[in-house]
Amino acid sequence: MSTSNRSGRVRSATIIAERRRQEKRRRLLIQLGIGLVVVVAVLGTTIAVLKSQDDTTPAATPPNLTATGGVVLGNASAPVTVTVVEDFGCPHCKVFEEEAGSLLAGYATGTDVKVEYRGIAFLDRAFTTNYSSRALNASVCVAATSTPEVWKKFHDALFTEQPAEGSKGLDSGALVSRAAAAGATVGDCITSGTYLDWVKAQTDSTLGHGGVEGTPTVFVNDVLVERPSAATVAAAVAGASTS
Repeated sequence: MSTSNRSGRVRSATIIAERRRQEKRRRLLIQLGIGLVVVVAVLGTTIAVLKSQDDTTPAATPPNLTATGGVVLGNASAPVTVTVVEDFGCPHCKVFEEEAGSLLAGYATGTDVKVEYRGIAFLDRAFTTNYSSRALNASVCVAATSTPEVWKKFHDALFTEQPAEGSKGLDSGALVSRAAAAGATVGDCITSGTYLDWVKAQTDSTLGHGGVEGTPTVFVNDVLVERPSAATVAAAVAGASTS
């Protein structure tokens, strides 16, 4: 083989090798580019999700409620507080109201004990129209536009007429009627479900926290009352008053 032929073959081999290296480099750059696009897309999606979470505004506390979502009856400066956590669809809450309601009403007329009612709505499953949430929304509508005394009349009416489990419960028109009978003017607050988002947030933040595992749950100065009844509440209040 002549020297010129060998040189030509070497040059061809060199050119082919260089082309292969360039092609390999081109493929690598393409792969890196695709990977970079994927990373950027994922990062952008993550940032968007985090931003949307940051932009989520917690449901504002409606007017005339405490920071924990309660309605206070009695002397706001009373040294003893009875807190009742209840669900308008809860049969046990109705029984507790029937038994201890007059005791709590008596406390609210004095100066030493105040009563705070905190509603939650976790028994929607017991009705066919999410009655627990609708009733609590109606309760908040009344509280937001009325005095605690008017609210209490509405509260008592809802327990007096508590619907049977498995039923539809009172419809919006009936709830508006009961609110008006108690002396409240709520506009379209009940029919439009103005506070339903707050109702869900209130329930989620209350149930399963701080000793609230169901309803009724009763505290006296933040101490859980076991087996709440008129007798156990009165004993807890007496103990708190002397401590």
